[in-house]
Amino acid sequence: MKLLFTCMGTSDPVRGYHDGPMLHIIRHYRPDVICVLLSGEAAALNDCGARLDTVLAHLQKNWNGYAPQLRIIRTQIEDPSDMDAVSAPITDAVMQLTQAFPDGELLLNLSSGTPQMKIVMSFLAADVQLNARGIQVKNFERASGTTERTNAADYSVADELECNEDEAPDAPNRCSEPELMHMQRQRAKEQLLALLDVRDYSAIYTMKNLPSQLKALIGHLNARDQLQGEAARNFAQNLKLPFSLYPVHAGAPRSDYAEVSEAYLVLLNRSHRQQYEEMILRLNPLVVRLELQLMKTVLAKQSLRLEDVIDRPYSRQPRFVPDMLAEKLPEGYKSVCTYFGAPLRESDVSMELCYRILEHLSDVPADAMAVLKRCNLLNKSCRNMLAHQLTAVTAEQIAAVCGMQSAQLLNQVGKLIAAIYPECDPALFTIYKRCGDYIKSRIL
Repeated sequence: MKLLFTCMGTSDPVRGYHDGPMLHIIRHYRPDVICVLLSGEAAALNDCGARLDTVLAHLQKNWNGYAPQLRIIRTQIEDPSDMDAVSAPITDAVMQLTQAFPDGELLLNLSSGTPQMKIVMSFLAADVQLNARGIQVKNFERASGTTERTNAADYSVADELECNEDEAPDAPNRCSEPELMHMQRQRAKEQLLALLDVRDYSAIYTMKNLPSQLKALIGHLNARDQLQGEAARNFAQNLKLPFSLYPVHAGAPRSDYAEVSEAYLVLLNRSHRQQYEEMILRLNPLVVRLELQLMKTVLAKQSLRLEDVIDRPYSRQPRFVPDMLAEKLPEGYKSVCTYFGAPLRESDVSMELCYRILEHLSDVPADAMAVLKRCNLLNKSCRNMLAHQLTAVTAEQIAAVCGMQSAQLLNQVGKLIAAIYPECDPALFTIYKRCGDYIKSRIL
């Protein structure tokens, strides 16, 4: 289905016994839908002479029953020479047309209307998201000013149509599609780079005409950023890159590090985009996982298992059973009771609880406890605020609570991950930047 969007100028629909640009495009492209935008002056002319209805009746009679759908948009544009006045109505109308016919091929008339209207149409034709074809129509060979304009008092569209020389079988096709690809490519490049800087992979993935390898890489990054691991790996299968997308130390045994590392990468992206609310909410389960792994390592030195302190008999979600902690770590139990208040009840494991248990274990590195303390403070302060208030979290609030920016805090969390998991290769933590730099190098 072809969709023609056109303004109506003083040469439309017929002038000097030749097609105006609008009719000439209709003649040679035969669009299924014709959307005509009228300024206040053009609307008055159309209503007065029923010009478009006359033209359509002529087309149906003389063009083998050709009967396109006509959509007329009457605007309140009083001054079509005002760029600000014409830009929004034209753009809105084009977007409404593409939404009404999402699978249609968009044709834009670049030759009708005021110079300002033509500029707006040219910008739209160069918009890579629209994927439109801009069509210009060359004037017929006649000296300027020798024909009556269509806003003349004695103009008759019926007479013009009856004697229209473009109806002749050998009449030339004056339509052409200007080379807008350079402009399209430049605008697409600028748009892609801007989205890449904020790591908006979802928006990039919807861009049209992306090379297959680039689309696959963006699809991988988008799926990975949404923790859609299987989809991310499927995208990665056919990628040929000079680096690994999943770097780990060679020969490292598989563990829950894979999940931890991917969750951490998501945090980095949310911080990069200044999506602090989601960053804080996602930080909680990650830190709990790190605390449990750290607790497991430290308890092993005391010939204890994590399961001796934290019970997980029914699901992957660990449970805290007070009696078990009291039996295996009585001093730690007393301290936790003092902090939370007795009696302690069975509950899900929380960041705060794990932190308090770790406080009373020996051999926990001081730098690890310092990172966990900051995470715990951020969780208590901002996460509770998010749960109970309709408000946003700012970078300043995070800095006030943690004593550092979110990126600095996450950098410390990354060091803690590397310390806890021997298979960790910190090169992984720069994978999104590395992919971004690679894409930029190929584009530029």
